[in-house]
Amino acid sequence: MNFKSIFENSKPLDYFIFIFLIIFSLFGILITRQIKTDNSNVYIEVDGKLIYILPINKDKKILVKGALGLTEIEIKNKMVRIVDSPCKNKNCVKQGWINKGTIICLPNRVIVRVGNDNKHKIDGFTG
Repeated sequence: MNFKSIFENSKPLDYFIFIFLIIFSLFGILITRQIKTDNSNVYIEVDGKLIYILPINKDKKILVKGALGLTEIEIKNKMVRIVDSPCKNKNCVKQGWINKGTIICLPNRVIVRVGNDNKHKIDGFTG
C-alpha cells in the first residue's frame, strides 16, 4: 500500500475527521500553554538569595537592590521584564518581555525567572 492509494480511497468524511483532529490537537496545545503560563510565578534573586516570589498574572513594578544599585522590574499582562538597571551594557534591559525563562543581570547580580516552582536545576557549570 502506497501513500497515493490512501488518498484515492478516502471519502469526504475521512477528510473531515482528519481536519477535525488537527484543529482539536492545536486547540489542546494552546490551552495547555495558557494554563501553564497562568500558574507561573516570577522568582527574583539577588546575589543567589531568593528575594521575591510574585504571581505573573498580577501587574506590579518593584525595585530590587543589587550589587551596583537598584534594578527596576515590571510584571504586566502575564509577562515580566527588567525596565532599568545600573549595569553598564544593559543586556538585561534589552532582553525585553518574557513569559517563561530567565533574565539575568550579571553585573548587578539580579536574576528574574519565570516558572512553576522554586526548584533550582543544577547543571555542569553551576555544580
